[in-house]
Amino acid sequence: MAKLIVYLIQAFICLTVISSTSRLLSKREEDFLEQFGYLSPKKDGEERSNEELRQGLLSFQKYFYLEETGNMTDETSALMAKPRCGSPDKEINKLSRYLSTGYKWTGTSLTYNYLNYSSDLTENETRQTIENALKIWSDVTPLEFTEVSEDGDIKILFQGGDHGDDYPFDGPFGVLAHAFYPTGSVLAGDAHFDEDEDFTINGEIGIDLFQVAAHEFGHSLGLDHSTNETALMYPYYTGYIADFELSQDDIDGIQSIYGMFS
Repeated sequence: MAKLIVYLIQAFICLTVISSTSRLLSKREEDFLEQFGYLSPKKDGEERSNEELRQGLLSFQKYFYLEETGNMTDETSALMAKPRCGSPDKEINKLSRYLSTGYKWTGTSLTYNYLNYSSDLTENETRQTIENALKIWSDVTPLEFTEVSEDGDIKILFQGGDHGDDYPFDGPFGVLAHAFYPTGSVLAGDAHFDEDEDFTINGEIGIDLFQVAAHEFGHSLGLDHSTNETALMYPYYTGYIADFELSQDDIDGIQSIYGMFS
């Protein structure tokens, strides 16, 4: 009897190993595809088939112009591992790349305030960087931004890990920040930055706050991600760029929502 029990236990372990190794993706990779919109959310206890995982992976590969194998390749894995924005690449029920119902502010005079400041920079450095990041959008549209002491349209937060919005940050070099579209929710327009990152300015070693903030404010204004690697709204962090200018792709996107500068 004892030998039978041992045999059954060994058989169970063997089947578990076979089952786990036959899975197309790791849990981390599956969670990644769900987080960024390539797999629909699943219910607790539900398990996706390999075909569902393959389709999600194919969708990711197609979105970023990777070789469409439906299997995890070195190129696919390397892109998944790069620092990036936490907002999804693929939104459900989007009407166009740039604008979905409710994804814009009704006016052009917007306010912003700080819930706190980055511990990596001085308060003045943070404020000047944020002002510059907003200015790139107001330079090409009728939008105007004014800093207020509280209750701004766009609230700015620096905090790591779980920070109260159901989208916890994951530590250094993963998700750098995320922002919320102007949809009418209590978080509409808000931009959150992962304080576990080492935010820097002016090309110093670290994560360039201007580049990250300018991208996130694109979401705060209603822009979706772009697959154009030269665009600010490309979801992956591309590093510090001296004398930064918006690409035509970004300009076309923001002006399709708010019109041209007048």
